[in-house]
Amino acid sequence: MTRFIVNIPSIEEASVFSTRIQKMPFDVDLRSGRTVIDAKSILGVIYFGVGRNAFLEAHTDRREDREMLEKAVRDYLVRDDQMARVM
Repeated sequence: MTRFIVNIPSIEEASVFSTRIQKMPFDVDLRSGRTVIDAKSILGVIYFGVGRNAFLEAHTDRREDREMLEKAVRDYLVRDDQMARVM
């Protein structure tokens, strides 16, 4: 599994984020606490992910997949200095 911490700041960005994730040839989830949603679902991303840090989990271990996903979500990655809290 590949895991990043992401933050989607707005509903408009949730649409862009979800569109990018939909292009991935593997399953991708957003997780916070016990809640998990399909990151390819625009409604799920809007409901769940806007304005807070969450784990982005890709169900793949291939290096090429990790690089492709990281490139697709680089605008949403949380840096160490932004890492206030992941629930």
